[in-house]
Amino acid sequence: MNRRVGGFALVAVLALLPSVAAAQGVPTDSVVELTLFERVAIQTSVVTFMGVAVLALLPHWCSPAIRTARSSVFVSSLFGIAVAVLLALLGASAWVFSQIMLGW
Repeated sequence: MNRRVGGFALVAVLALLPSVAAAQGVPTDSVVELTLFERVAIQTSVVTFMGVAVLALLPHWCSPAIRTARSSVFVSSLFGIAVAVLLALLGASAWVFSQIMLGW
């Protein structure tokens, strides 16, 4: 498999892992309420860990990807917008499914 394709696949898997974990059922008697600050801290540390994991696992893929992103700002912007829209749709669908399946 091409390293670039493998890198994109790894990033996609790492981006989907939090959604998969959030979709798992949790018994209601063991739910712990977190404050907004705690949720932001946990999400920030998970995203930071994912970024470090990508940099550690694919060092040969990251440098050319960063050079390409810096050299072609238009393509990088379009890719970033597309990923942001995709993540928003994924989050919205996860919310809808949680409302339907869990009855919240």
